[in-house]
Amino acid sequence: MVHIVDADSHLFERPELWLEHVDPAQRHLAFTMDRDANGWDWVSFQGRKILETWIPTCGEFRTLGPVLERCRQGLPCEFDYARDLPQHYWEPKARAAALDDFGIDESLLFPHWGLNWSLAMRDEPQGRLANEVAWNRWAVHVRAEGGGRLHPVGHLELLDLDWLEQQLALLAAAGITTGWIPAGLVNGLAPSHPDLDRAWSMFEHYGVNPVFHVGANPIRPLADGWYAGHHSEYLPLLAFPFLGLDVFVTLCDLVLNGVMERHPKLRFGVMEVMTDWFPMLLRRLDSTPYSELQITGRSSMKLSLKPSDYIRRSVRISAFSSERPGATIDAVGPLLMWSADYPHPEGEPTLDVYRRNAGPIAPEAANSFWGENASFILGR
Repeated sequence: MVHIVDADSHLFERPELWLEHVDPAQRHLAFTMDRDANGWDWVSFQGRKILETWIPTCGEFRTLGPVLERCRQGLPCEFDYARDLPQHYWEPKARAAALDDFGIDESLLFPHWGLNWSLAMRDEPQGRLANEVAWNRWAVHVRAEGGGRLHPVGHLELLDLDWLEQQLALLAAAGITTGWIPAGLVNGLAPSHPDLDRAWSMFEHYGVNPVFHVGANPIRPLADGWYAGHHSEYLPLLAFPFLGLDVFVTLCDLVLNGVMERHPKLRFGVMEVMTDWFPMLLRRLDSTPYSELQITGRSSMKLSLKPSDYIRRSVRISAFSSERPGATIDAVGPLLMWSADYPHPEGEPTLDVYRRNAGPIAPEAANSFWGENASFILGR
């Protein structure tokens, strides 16, 4: 019988989470939830509105898009976030108990609001780090309360390597083995820059695997001008066709410039950025050495493996059911893993619903898809 591990779902943050778990000396940097005149609770930073809150029903987009539009129009809010948030959306014991109803044995859990505020906080690095610490301390509690079934993902950045080591030590001591990091440049440096090699060594040392996830990274993959003029800064129109571009570029850098060569124990998860670009990534990586040599007359790479082999060895990527993941598995091999994305509206409420929507998975890839690849990212 296959052991079912959900590679990507979410816990919603309660209004008090950041104030209760932030370092006491940084309480002035903690997020709060402030209510406006129309009854909408906003994730706020020092009185500045960052994100309007909403409570989704899994699989139902009417619980997201129309709600946000109602807020934009200045209409009264029809829910109370703290009162109406279902208990299993946020409380670890309730979520662990609910896994049986979903048909899941274990689940990786990312923050919810934590995925969404980084871009709005791009000019507040200390504010980002302070609230990431608060999530990580909460994650330790979730791990302890989850009965071995819940695997909260740490919230990390490579912005300050001393800070990063403190957080990796905290997570590792609690048995947390994954940490979400933004894809893209770090202080203007490529992830493969020698100044950042210490970070990858620390991930290896503490046994915490880096994970990329869709969300508003502090830095977009393309210049801001491409995104201007839309009603949503967080998800402007061109963010949709560009989905996964930042991860594509980051993985190319980590492979071609030797990070995966130098740090073979690292395992990278890629969550919720679709998979249609993944076969092209493997092809492009393998064409690069030949193209560089032919066009420039020399090779700058010092790799012992074919570039795509580093991806096959170290990277696993989650798939939405709507992508019909069986076809991508046929193209790239057993590198994909399923995710419920619960309780987001683009997710599925049960494993049975996912199976029905996803279509057939080749028998030889079933174990890896339904559980083994997520377990691999967890460091097993």
